[in-house]
Amino acid sequence: MYSDSLDNQLIKKVRKLYDNIFPLYLTDFQKISEISKVVFENEPLQSYLYYSERIAQELSEIISKNHYNLILWNHIRAHEYRKHIFNDFAIHLIDYHDSLAYHYLSGNNKISNFLWKSIYKFEF
Repeated sequence: MYSDSLDNQLIKKVRKLYDNIFPLYLTDFQKISEISKVVFENEPLQSYLYYSERIAQELSEIISKNHYNLILWNHIRAHEYRKHIFNDFAIHLIDYHDSLAYHYLSGNNKISNFLWKSIYKFEF
C-alpha cells in the first residue's frame, strides 16, 4: 500500500524481486476520511490510518483468486483488513510491532501539547 510518488520507485524495485506484487494506492484524503471513523470505534488511529473499503475489496479479490498458505499482516495498520478478510486455506499471522506502543508511551512523556498528548495516550 502506498500513498505518494516516492513509493513508485520502490514498487519498480520490488517488481524485480517478486513474481507477484499488488500495489494499492491510498490518497491522503482517503486516510483522513477513514481515520475520522475512529470516533465511533474503540480502535487505535493507526488501525484506520491506512484502511479503505476499496482496498479491502481489492485485497479480498486478490486473496480469493490465489491459494495462499500463509498471509502475513504486517503492522497494526493491517489489523482492520484482517478483521474483514477471511481465507479458509491460509494461516493468518499478524506482526503488530510492539515497539509502536512503546513509541506512544515514551512519546507521551515528551509532548506538552494537550491534543497530541491525548492522541498519544489514546494510541498507546
